[in-house]
Amino acid sequence: MNVTPSLAFTFPNEKGIEMLIKRLTAFVVLLFVAVVPQMALGQSDGNISGKVTDVSTGEALPGATVYLKGTSLGASTGLNGNYKILSVPPGSYTMQVSYVGYKARLVPIKLTAGEHLTEDVKLEAVGVQGKTVVVTAQASGQNQAVNEQLSSKNIVNVVSAARIKELPDLNAAESVGRLPGVFLVRSYGEGSEVSIRGMEPKYNRVEIDGVQMPSTSSSDRSVDMSMISSDMLSGIELFKTVTPDMDAAVIGGTVNFQIREASATPTGAPKIELSAQGGYDNLQGTYNDYVFSGTVEKRFFDNKLGVLAQAIVSRRNLTADIFGGSYGLLKQNTYANPGPVVLNGINLQYKPTEKQLYNGTFVLDYEWTGGKVDFFNVLSRSTQATETFSQNYSIQNGGISYGASNFTPIENFITNILDLHQKVLSFNMDARISHA
Repeated sequence: MNVTPSLAFTFPNEKGIEMLIKRLTAFVVLLFVAVVPQMALGQSDGNISGKVTDVSTGEALPGATVYLKGTSLGASTGLNGNYKILSVPPGSYTMQVSYVGYKARLVPIKLTAGEHLTEDVKLEAVGVQGKTVVVTAQASGQNQAVNEQLSSKNIVNVVSAARIKELPDLNAAESVGRLPGVFLVRSYGEGSEVSIRGMEPKYNRVEIDGVQMPSTSSSDRSVDMSMISSDMLSGIELFKTVTPDMDAAVIGGTVNFQIREASATPTGAPKIELSAQGGYDNLQGTYNDYVFSGTVEKRFFDNKLGVLAQAIVSRRNLTADIFGGSYGLLKQNTYANPGPVVLNGINLQYKPTEKQLYNGTFVLDYEWTGGKVDFFNVLSRSTQATETFSQNYSIQNGGISYGASNFTPIENFITNILDLHQKVLSFNMDARISHA
């Protein structure tokens, strides 16, 4: 029996062709679903950076919150108002920027793969017009300070430059003395040192932009803060907790004075400030107390480079009349009956004192994307001429003695700081060289 093999092929009909097309379509859809996500994973993420400022003054707003709605991506602005959101997948987002005392703003963002997008945001302050406008203005001046205190991990009090200018303080010690938990130590009626949480001034640390000030005392490590003028400062930080980077003897607290930097103007023109203050001394009947201050500041190259120069000259009459006395026991028989207490002598002192203070600052700062460099220079010179005329009356002996002395201490203080901040990937790098 012979069997002849054969091969038969049947061409599909219309229904078969339709089924084949559906199967091919399903295969293409499955291929697209499987391949496209893998391609998306291969795309590099981007970054969003920028600066948050006040729309009216152009000043930076540190501590502002910046985040992408609907995601867990966000950041907070630093002291210079800069922020950076890393590892942002490409796509369209709505970025919300908020700050205490300012109207929140929504900014649409469209980011492509690997793009480094720069988005500067200007916020408008929210104020209430009417009888409470003065109170609102004072509160808005503390917005920066409030945000810094809320975001700090330590127990800290912050005073902004706006609040410092509102108060008629002669020096930085007077401004620090207004904070809670601080007792002001006065010399000749003028605030010079502070006691924090009940500890002596020698147990505190005083800094200028993070650099420790040298001691001005010959007997301990205390610092005379009356040498620093309040007009030089952009803020004051008072830390009441000890951190690992502090000396073991710093058990009271740390006072950090922040030096002013050049601020931008809406027109880009240089900003010049001149001020003069006078005073009347009731004890001497004189009008020769004064404070003269001059500041020139400007920002160049789209506000990247800032230059500030400031000079302050002041004279203060610290003359005082001092009354003192001495006493003793007239008769002492036993410890149970020591005898009456009597006045032995009276001491009267007249101390005409004149203090002259010279302050100067020169600040350069330059900003770029993800980094900034600052160059601070602070100079202070204090002279205090004091004459002492004394009269001592001895009640027991009936004699009178006189005395006179002259003392004029001179203190010179200088600080130079070169500070570098750079962001590398997700790390913050700080480098500093200082001389005091």
